[in-house]
Amino acid sequence: MINEKPMQLAKRMSYLGIGRVRIGAVLVNGKNVFSGFNKSNKTHPLCSTNSYRRLHAEISCCVGRDRSTLEGGTMYVYREDREGRIAISKPCPNCQEYLRVVGIKRCYYTDPRIIGNVGMINL
Repeated sequence: MINEKPMQLAKRMSYLGIGRVRIGAVLVNGKNVFSGFNKSNKTHPLCSTNSYRRLHAEISCCVGRDRSTLEGGTMYVYREDREGRIAISKPCPNCQEYLRVVGIKRCYYTDPRIIGNVGMINL
């Protein structure tokens, strides 16, 4: 069962993002809650690792955190298009691999094609 509060926080974080669509991410692990959003070019050295030259919200949420605070956590990713409609926010393959490596166990993401608008992947 999804916890709605982190997804609502991810939605709020998405409004801070830069780009055509709004994407926000929240990582919850016990009492630790970290948030992130899409950032523009060259905000972090990891930007050059993806073809869009932007730091994805999922990675923005994790960068600079001690791995022990990430391991076993749950990520929530929210995405809206320009018209404010929920859009698919399933992490790209690079982000999924990054989340696996740092120890994130589960990721909930928005997807309007799914009943309830939320999908989930086990990492």
